Amino acid sequence: NGIRFTHAYVSSSMCGPSRAGFITGRYQDRFGFTSHPPTKPERVGGVPSTERTMAEALRESGVYGSAAMIGKWHLGAHTTSFPLDRGFDYFYGFLAGSSGYRRGKLMENRRTISVDKYLTDDFTDRAVEYIEERLRVDEKDEGKEKPFFLFLSYNAPHLPLDAPDRYKVDIPTPEKKKKRRRYTRKLRRAVYAGMVRAMDDGVGRVLDAVEGGGATDDTIVVFLSDNGGPKNNGSSNKPFRGHKWTMYEGGLRVPFAMQWPGTIPGGVTYDEAISSLDVMATIMGINDIDQDPNLPLDGVNLMPYLTGERSGR
Repeated sequence: NGIRFTHAYVSSSMCGPSRAGFITGRYQDRFGFTSHPPTKPERVGGVPSTERTMAEALRESGVYGSAAMIGKWHLGAHTTSFPLDRGFDYFYGFLAGSSGYRRGKLMENRRTISVDKYLTDDFTDRAVEYIEERLRVDEKDEGKEKPFFLFLSYNAPHLPLDAPDRYKVDIPTPEKKKKRRRYTRKLRRAVYAGMVRAMDDGVGRVLDAVEGGGATDDTIVVFLSDNGGPKNNGSSNKPFRGHKWTMYEGGLRVPFAMQWPGTIPGGVTYDEAISSLDVMATIMGINDIDQDPNLPLDGVNLMPYLTGERSGR
């Protein structure tokens, strides 16, 4: 349905800084976000208030009526960095860099709640509910509902390794010790695959919700990872060298896809290098939102290249 990018890169091989670059469209080193932010509300840290997030840019423009952040935030817990203080009007998720997948605590806006559902499925449920609510236009509005922005940030397949019960695997433990290392790798890989499959199920449900609301041709969907796979969770970055935390291809080169049926071609592979920083510039370009001259973006608007109006890099 869209374009698959084969040479897509993020601005850091760590999830926190990578997300900071993505959400601002600027290299995170510009504002000192070079390591993971503090997760305690009393500690100042994260994306500084002097920066403009994607949600702030979209809502301040008056074009977008709502912006939701669902899932893993990891961009700071202080009020200067909290999602509801950075352009989002709805938040459901957690502030830290990782979370267990069952029976935990989450935040809904500023309230702490308990959840007893596999976390990837829970995030999907909330995302689908949000989409259906935003697409449910009251008759008196005559279809004049403003566009919305949803940042669905799954923590899967981040550690801890824990696949949902429907994708559990039973791999017998080998009797000989020398085979147990291979068994451990195989087991991790199987659990990791179950976690990715659950996330894939969720992405499918989100796209179904958009289609069910008749909004597929009016909705831009971008899918990417925030860094390459680490060494200890069953992921594989082959044939690339390196992993999460390294500056090699295995740490910075990520899956990346985009769809906007009727506007950009489908079933296409794009082989030029792109960056996660390009998302902000692209979304602002599509909506004719002016860049702040004091906060120059480091990405470029990809649309002319994706539609064939412009060639080259």
